[in-house]
Amino acid sequence: MSELYYYGYARGYGGNVSAKITTDGERLTSVSLKGEHETPTIGGRLLPELEKRFLEAGTYEIDAVSGATLTWSGARYALHDAMVSAGLL
Repeated sequence: MSELYYYGYARGYGGNVSAKITTDGERLTSVSLKGEHETPTIGGRLLPELEKRFLEAGTYEIDAVSGATLTWSGARYALHDAMVSAGLL
């Protein structure tokens, strides 16, 4: 069976944040976040860490990140959107 990708989008600090996920039908198996217009040294640097945290948690519901609240919020809502598309929520 080929892998299916699901996408979600939400507003971050500098523009849209996108989430691309894969699932096994019941849980997340990969999370990729992009935010090309986020501040590179703040929100942009945070996105790889958020990918890990979301995947480990298996959900969009993780603790807030101070100093990059809008990027965190955008990533969280983008992941929520992708999880709804995948039928996980």
